[in-house]
Amino acid sequence: KHSAPTDTYLGYFSYGTQDNIVGFRFRRCGSYFIEVNGQVLTCPAYNPPSSWVHFLITWSNIKGEAAWWVDGAKHCSGILKKGDTIKKGGNFTLGIATISWDPIDGWDHHNYRGNMAYVN
Repeated sequence: KHSAPTDTYLGYFSYGTQDNIVGFRFRRCGSYFIEVNGQVLTCPAYNPPSSWVHFLITWSNIKGEAAWWVDGAKHCSGILKKGDTIKKGGNFTLGIATISWDPIDGWDHHNYRGNMAYVN
């Protein structure tokens, strides 16, 4: 008998190199997370309406300021990796697969399902 997954991960976008798989990432696993070179800023959960929502993620390596904006309003902010840099020469990925952890079967990968528009 299989139990329901205990943890689900959804990555909206990420950037990484061979040496550093996760240089920058915005993901959801219950709460939302902004990650820079291994340091994580946890943001409160957000339940989007059924209509389109605009997300903006910012990070300044000079001051370390990271923020998540939803429809033009700051939803979460904090300091991440002040003075750090993200290595060049990596890959930027949109719509990473949903990954669930099942205590019996282990990691289960699913395709991303959703819509993204005007990414820049």
